[in-house]
Amino acid sequence: MAKGYRLVEPEVVVLLSANPKYFELAVILLSWLIDELHKELSEELSNAELEIIADGFMGKHPILGVHYETTRYDSSLEDLIERTIDKIIRDSKIERLIRYIVRDDKDWSVETQKIMDDQ
Repeated sequence: MAKGYRLVEPEVVVLLSANPKYFELAVILLSWLIDELHKELSEELSNAELEIIADGFMGKHPILGVHYETTRYDSSLEDLIERTIDKIIRDSKIERLIRYIVRDDKDWSVETQKIMDDQ
């Protein structure tokens, strides 16, 4: 059975995920944001799972999905996630992002392809 997701679409991510040539960068940014969100919101995310998923009506694009462990979802958590993402982007230094990109020596094109093929 497929998981159900609520979508979180912060503006900075939409700018990247709107164009297929930026999908890999969107996946990198979303991966980093998930890592940062777990640091910032560990307690608030205790009953939710964050994943990068492929979604879209006119074509798939990478997006942040929130899967709730319970059958009830809390839209205030989605709002908190968006506000926290805005804060992370505003307060972070680009060096942290670059260090994240190279930290695990991931092939981001492979990671992107896995996500896009999974749906």
